[in-house]
Amino acid sequence: MPEVHRGDCDGRADIVRTAPVGGLDGLGVQNAQLSPDERTIVFSRLVSTPIDLDGELYLAHRDDPDGDFGEAIALSELNTELDEFSPSLSEDLLTLYFDRQDRAGRYQILAATRAAIGEPFGPPTALTLGDGTSSDFEPYVTAGAIFFSSTRAHGLPSLFAAAGRGTTYATPERLVALEALPFPTAYEHPVMSSNGLTIYFGAPPDPSVDHHDVWSASRTAVDEPFDAPRAVPGLATAHDERPVWISRDNCRVYVMSDAGGTSQLWLASRRDR
Repeated sequence: MPEVHRGDCDGRADIVRTAPVGGLDGLGVQNAQLSPDERTIVFSRLVSTPIDLDGELYLAHRDDPDGDFGEAIALSELNTELDEFSPSLSEDLLTLYFDRQDRAGRYQILAATRAAIGEPFGPPTALTLGDGTSSDFEPYVTAGAIFFSSTRAHGLPSLFAAAGRGTTYATPERLVALEALPFPTAYEHPVMSSNGLTIYFGAPPDPSVDHHDVWSASRTAVDEPFDAPRAVPGLATAHDERPVWISRDNCRVYVMSDAGGTSQLWLASRRDR
């Protein structure tokens, strides 16, 4: 019998199951995103360099969205002795967006393209996002926009969005409506649902706490403002949890969590499979 699609999940529904993502144990994953079918993952892995412990970019594949990932392949054409921290794949898997820290400690978002899946990526190009003095990082790319964190507002990370595609984007706008907690609070790791109606991000439960929870906010249309954000039940615990990717049906949220003792990629599901 063919699998019958059971419909999209309500973004306010409870998380019913969480588990580490298989095949990535012991790799020192610090950030990750997936392809729309959840069979390809691109991630940043902490490795020792001659200078320091920094992130390098890797790809891995699996045959089943619920299975373990196979061998991690280094994207040697993009890796440097600097920190490549947070990658994001375009829907056709031909463009890779990522941030890289320069020698002054500032992060910048770059994009690299390839002619076909399986071929190496070409030299990366820095995106022009309207500011050249602050750190821009943690890109999350959709079909019509890029979401990212930036320190340009007041030195702490805030969430921004810019309409566009490829390597051409409009002037970014700060998502002030999501900043519901008192200053100073860092807002990071924006993740947008495929329909553009729900955004997830990481923020502490209050400014006095070090760890992050997963928060979300919704809107009725893409040209409407977001409603008040709230912590996601099941992803607001005593552990550090930050969202990195959401499935098209809004049922599966991938998060970086230290619930297992060390930070690793976990899958949080609103539906049992």
